[in-house]
Amino acid sequence: VAKWDADKQRVKNGCTNKLKQSASEINADLLKYYTEIQNVFKEFEVQEAMPTTQQLKDAFNLRMKDTSEDQEDVKISFWEVFDEFVKECGNQNNWTESTYEKFAAV
Repeated sequence: VAKWDADKQRVKNGCTNKLKQSASEINADLLKYYTEIQNVFKEFEVQEAMPTTQQLKDAFNLRMKDTSEDQEDVKISFWEVFDEFVKECGNQNNWTESTYEKFAAV
């Protein structure tokens, strides 16, 4: 309750959650959800229909599922990132072959 601004319906600045997400990240997600729910209501309004609670939930979840599939994260391992780092740093700093060998030993 101490981290929530009831007037603005947002997380207070400087607060984090158990997942260590900042207030700005949480508030951005809240805004995204708010926008999607407004879009769902507009869709029903165009159809001149009053949605039931279940219809609203289903439509919202379907929209959120679609957006999460669009934003699928590409999973790359630590070692792939490390190899890319070594390659980039080596090019920028003109590393010798022995320097590359030292990093390869890691």
